[in-house]
Parts: sequence; structure tokens; C-alpha cells
Amino acid sequence: MAIATEVLAGDLKFPEGPAWRAQPGEIWFVELKGGCISKVDAAGRYERVAETPKPNGMKLHPDGSFWICECARKSLVRLDPETRALSVAADACEGRPFLGPNDLCFGIAERCYFTDPHGSSLESRVGAIYRRERDGRVFREFEGLAYPNGLALTPDGARLVFAETFTKKLWLADRSPDGSLGGRRPFADTGDGLGPDGMCFDAEGNLYVAVYGAGRVRVFDPAGQLVEELDTRGRNPTNCCFGGKEFKTLYVTETEKGQLLALEMGRKGWAVPPKADEGLVF
Repeated sequence: MAIATEVLAGDLKFPEGPAWRAQPGEIWFVELKGGCISKVDAAGRYERVAETPKPNGMKLHPDGSFWICECARKSLVRLDPETRALSVAADACEGRPFLGPNDLCFGIAERCYFTDPHGSSLESRVGAIYRRERDGRVFREFEGLAYPNGLALTPDGARLVFAETFTKKLWLADRSPDGSLGGRRPFADTGDGLGPDGMCFDAEGNLYVAVYGAGRVRVFDPAGQLVEELDTRGRNPTNCCFGGKEFKTLYVTETEKGQLLALEMGRKGWAVPPKADEGLVF
């Protein structure tokens, strides 16, 4: 099936972290090498919103603020989209500073999971995954990883999927009601390219993974089988998220050409609901 693809912005300086803001209908993203947080509004106008040295993954918090993994500041930072003020949300765990956070995701209770890979490799597996509670406490969930990268909660809230870029693997972990993780196991291999980067789910539980160096967003079904590949018009897609008026647009950031793309999927994405429903364990 042919998928309509539109370039929303070009000449971007290593775009990453797309995040849809339904009101007033804007797609926000970061420019890692541009040192800024940017957006494209409903009229298609591009704007640099705020400056920060080296922003990477970004997500919309349930309270309407944006949270950003700031590699240079080695912290999670919070951006108020109205005042455009930045503040630090977390910068250490048990007195140990972060290496350089990369990506994050939220649950209903404002619980945040984020990856901390800077400086890790196959030879030096020092990357980690952390959990930040609503009260600000930070817990180390996994360590010994070769560049942990994108991550996302499954639609039922029971598991977390995360990318380990340099092994080219996606991992699945079980979540306890208190938010802690366990039972880590392989979910899928992402194939050629440098490895998996950012990701998101659709409403049917399929996982969309930007594979850096492969020029593709690869789609895996709930069993971890590859079911679709989406062309990103450049070799280096970094991240993706759903949004748009009907939540059927897949926004993709791509760094070889420095573009923000909109792919009309004809299927709905999935996002954490605004409040807990019975049976969900976020």
C-alpha cells in the first residue's frame, strides 16, 4: 500500500524526539546539533522555541509540559511550553550522575522511564535504564547495556520495550505494579543499519522502530515479527510518534537529510490515556 509522505521541515540540525501536542495541533521536536527545541504549527510554520545544549529524546508529560533527555547537561529537563522556561527534573541516581540520557516514556501515574547510554559500546557496556517516580525518586532498573536507546510501554501497560542499539536488539521487560522492571528477554532483531533508535506503538499493538542507518521505520507485531517497512527518504531515521487530527499520522525525524516527515498511515496510533482505566497497571 502506498503511503503519502510529506516533508514538514528541512535543513534541520539532527532532528530527534518528535512529540505531538494535540492542542493547538503542533508537532514538536528537538535539534540535537542545533541546540534547540523546535515545532511546526498547524499552519506549517517552523519555529525554534527554546535553546538547550544537546537535547535528544522528548515526550509530552501528562501535565502538558515537555520533558527532554539532555545529553550535555546529563539530566532530564522540563520545558513549560507557555513560558518556555527550562528546569531540571532529574540529574542523578543515588548520588551517581547520569552518563547522558537519550530517550524517555511516561505512564499514567506520571512515572517516567529513560535510557542513559552516553559512552557505552559493545566493548564498554555501561548504559543503563532508570525509572523516575512522580515524587522525584530515581531507581536504576537495568545496567550493563550497549547503548540503550528508544523505549515504549506496551498498550496494556504490562511491559516495557527498549532498544539496545549496538546489539541491534529490542528487549522486552515485565512491569510490576510499583513500576519496577524484571524478566528481561529478547523481543526482536532489527536487521541492517547501525541499530534501533526511537519507537512508538499503534492502537493494535504494533511497534514502529526507527532503525538508524537502514533508512526505514520497521514495524513489528506483538509477537516480535517484522510485518512492514516504511521508507524514510534518508538513511538515518532517529525517532517517530503518532499524531495529527485523527491520530493517524506518523511523524518521523531523519538526520541524513535533516527532515521532519509526516506519513499518513490510515491507522491510529496509541498513546497513554489521560487517566487510569480499570485493569491498566501504568
